Amino acid sequence: MLKWSQKAYRGLFEQADKLRSRAYIERLNRNLGVSISKDSYLGPRVEIEVAPGGRLSIQGAYLAPGVRLEVASAGMLSLGKIYIGFYSRLTATGTLSIEDACQVAEFVKLQQDKFSTETISVAQNVWLASKVEILPGVEVGQHAVVAGSARVAQSLEDCSVSVGRPARTIKVFEY
Repeated sequence: MLKWSQKAYRGLFEQADKLRSRAYIERLNRNLGVSISKDSYLGPRVEIEVAPGGRLSIQGAYLAPGVRLEVASAGMLSLGKIYIGFYSRLTATGTLSIEDACQVAEFVKLQQDKFSTETISVAQNVWLASKVEILPGVEVGQHAVVAGSARVAQSLEDCSVSVGRPARTIKVFEY
């Protein structure tokens, strides 16, 4: 007699997700311009679109369900060991990079205009709260915190806390 427990049932689905994720990663790695490390996790319903000539590098990132990554033909999207929350959207027409130890909450948008080649750079150990928008040409410094629903139109310094639309720095702390 076989007993089903909720824990065992959940475990079967997690294992199936990991296998599906690995197969998807291997298929993407065969395409030119795409590099996804084996310690990365792509959740269900993650969408990745890389145009010919675009480059995508994911090194140990955890992409929650519903994340969408888009890379244009001259674009470069580089993700370190980070977490990207549910239904976030990253669009690269120029260079977009997020370094290690960053946390990106749900519904965050890092988007460049269709014809923009300006870079978006997020340094190490940054927290982007829910529904944050970062516009082209912005550099977010190390250990920065961006509050929920903020719209970042200008660069933020290291160790800063920023809020509002447009985002303004309300505190700089020592690290």
